[in-house]
Amino acid sequence: MRYNEDFHITCRALQHADVIILLGARLNWILHFGLPPRYSASVKVVQIDICPEELGNNSQSYVGLHGDIKAVTKQVFMSTSLSPPPPPPPPPP
Repeated sequence: MRYNEDFHITCRALQHADVIILLGARLNWILHFGLPPRYSASVKVVQIDICPEELGNNSQSYVGLHGDIKAVTKQVFMSTSLSPPPPPPPPPP
């Protein structure tokens, strides 16, 4: 039952999102190609991928950023007033 509730919450969030940031993901059949009715018709997609040929491959990206996800997201945070999340704790010995 919980999976079903989470799925519907996620679907509603996607349908009403103004911006979706894809980190190394492809807008393929699994993600309904970023098209309505699963997504808002006016949604803006920011796609970050290490493979330049994947940028805008299955759907038009509003912004396509080519590069390593960790490096690009760090640069995005540094160029805005947002603070990057803290680094994860080191693994236990």
